[in-house]
Amino acid sequence: MKNYSVLLASFDENGKLDEEGVKEIIRFNREMSRVDGLFINGTGGESFIMDLESRKRMLHLAAENASDYSLYAQIGCSNYHEVLELAECAKHLNYEAVGILLPQYSNILFSELKGYFERLAPEIDMPIYLYYFPGINRVVLDAEQIGELLQLPNIVGLKYTDTNFKLAEQVRRNNPDKKLLMGYDEFVTFAALIGFDGAIGISFNILGQPISTITKFADAGDFISAQMLQSKLNAFLEKITPNTLQNMRMIINHYGYRCKFSKLPLASFVPHSNDTIKAYEDLLDYCNTISTGL
Repeated sequence: MKNYSVLLASFDENGKLDEEGVKEIIRFNREMSRVDGLFINGTGGESFIMDLESRKRMLHLAAENASDYSLYAQIGCSNYHEVLELAECAKHLNYEAVGILLPQYSNILFSELKGYFERLAPEIDMPIYLYYFPGINRVVLDAEQIGELLQLPNIVGLKYTDTNFKLAEQVRRNNPDKKLLMGYDEFVTFAALIGFDGAIGISFNILGQPISTITKFADAGDFISAQMLQSKLNAFLEKITPNTLQNMRMIINHYGYRCKFSKLPLASFVPHSNDTIKAYEDLLDYCNTISTGL
């Protein structure tokens, strides 16, 4: 399994993209988290409250500072033509693939959704991952409908962010030739168990090491050790929830890497917490101990 960070963004006090901060977050991913790749402009990366030019600039910053990584771009927008513009930008920058969050419209019919992708997918000359996240856009599909979308031109896989595990297993079983990526950080072990190909998560910015260890255990068939570490990781995630993004910023800054503010309306920061730092370091220590001999 391959693991990809949903890259955090960094903004100044006025909500302008902080490019040096973005570079530092990439450096933290490289030096501390050691993930396999980066997923740029994901929902956790605050892309849906950025303007189009900021999203394109994020694509450029990642390409300029992480060209040796696998780079995926989330290009879903409400505006059809902006999706194509972001796709062209990603292709020009040699991104490996793009992800497209299913468009969010009130009571969209499946026939409308399929028609949208029947027109869109052939226009994007690079691999496409559908981004299924009903918790954010209220688009709920069944296994047959997802399968129909996965057969459209250029669509190679699915980022699956849902807790419907029966549906996840059906999609995996029905589409053995497609790449499936788990979008919930808490369920990486489960995803490995049913044959997913990787995972994409916002917490991977700081938890890349334990996530990689979980997938190494899973790849070796040691699901007991994988779930033991997954449980420890999930307990830490509970500790930093609901201010997950801001606690991650606090941790990154604690280690001397620049990671400034979120963009309004999200909270800007949380106070430094020795308890959170200790819990983070305890998790990394446990990961290092349990992974001896891998």
